[in-house]
Amino acid sequence: TFVDFLVRFTHHRYDIEQFQNAWDVLQQINEVFHEAAHCRHCGGCDETCPRGLDVQRGVNLLVEGGLHDASEIFADCIMCNLCTSACPESITPNHFGILGRRIVASLGLHPPNLLLRLDQIRRGGMTVDVDAIEVSGSDAG
Repeated sequence: TFVDFLVRFTHHRYDIEQFQNAWDVLQQINEVFHEAAHCRHCGGCDETCPRGLDVQRGVNLLVEGGLHDASEIFADCIMCNLCTSACPESITPNHFGILGRRIVASLGLHPPNLLLRLDQIRRGGMTVDVDAIEVSGSDAG
C-alpha cells in the first residue's frame, strides 16, 4: 500500500497511429519518453523488479532503437510500477517498455543500428557528404 505514495507518475500521451513511419520511430519514442535518455544506470529498477527483468537494459535498448530486444525483456512485465518508484529520473520504464512492445507489434521495423544512424544525422551528430562519388552497380564489380 505504500507504493502509491512513492510513485512520481508522468503520463505520456501518444497515439500508436503516430508511429506509422518506421524510419522516424526512434525520434518519436524519444520525444514521447524524453526522460529515458537521462537514465543514471543506478540499477534501482532492476533491484525492485519482482520478475527479475533487466529493466535498465530494456530502457537503454529502447532509447537506442533496439525495440525488438527491448520488447522481449518487457514481455513478462506485470506493470507493478516498482521500477518507476525506484527511478531517480522519474522514468516510467514499464510504460516505456509497453510502448516498445506496441510499436514492434504494429510495425515491421528497420534494423536498430540504421535507425540510430538516421537519428544521429537528423540531430547533426554526423555529417553526410551528399556530393561523394556514387558507386553504381556497374562500377562496383
